[in-house]
Amino acid sequence: MSEKPFWEGKTCEEMAGLHVKAVFKNGVTITGQLSRFGGIPISTEGMNSPIPISSNTLNFRPHREISSVELLDSLEYERIDNIEDVREGDIFVAKDLNRYSVCSVLRKEHGEDNIIQVHVVGVGQFAILRSAFSYALRPKPQLPNHGGLWLDKNGKTWIVSDDSTMLYDPKSITWLGFISPTRSILGGISYGTHGDAAIKLAPFRPAKAVEA
Repeated sequence: MSEKPFWEGKTCEEMAGLHVKAVFKNGVTITGQLSRFGGIPISTEGMNSPIPISSNTLNFRPHREISSVELLDSLEYERIDNIEDVREGDIFVAKDLNRYSVCSVLRKEHGEDNIIQVHVVGVGQFAILRSAFSYALRPKPQLPNHGGLWLDKNGKTWIVSDDSTMLYDPKSITWLGFISPTRSILGGISYGTHGDAAIKLAPFRPAKAVEA
């Protein structure tokens, strides 16, 4: 038995704001955020002309010229489809498309449901069962992607190599001169920018001149 599409049973109002990809039967693909009337606004010559995705402006149902509608998540998140892999810090996406911040995962004995402790802004913490689970989103750590000076999550400054593969602690390095700030390093404490040590220091952000 195939899994039901994510939009089944949802109203256009409930779907509003979701980032989707719609594929038409003629091969045309468009992406964008759904409006509360089931369309994707497309800018043309300074005007927003929504392309209808739903055949009904109340209950969402793709019209007959569309072959598929796929839910897209931000590139800043990793999608988790197995509830056993959900952990603190993830975003729990329920079957009704509501999203909750995961505070903790409690695993009960005797085959009972996993209880996910979640947080809702303005409401507080409460428990939600695995039966409500659709998928989870895990924020991807922001890692350095170009050479220069970067700050880690604690505000510590690191030098990143020109090819963005290595992190160097500026207080420990030996300089070979000043040909280039990131090409004159002889040695010192260093980590791979995508290694476990760097991930534990994420998220990183480029250092501004006044912060360096």
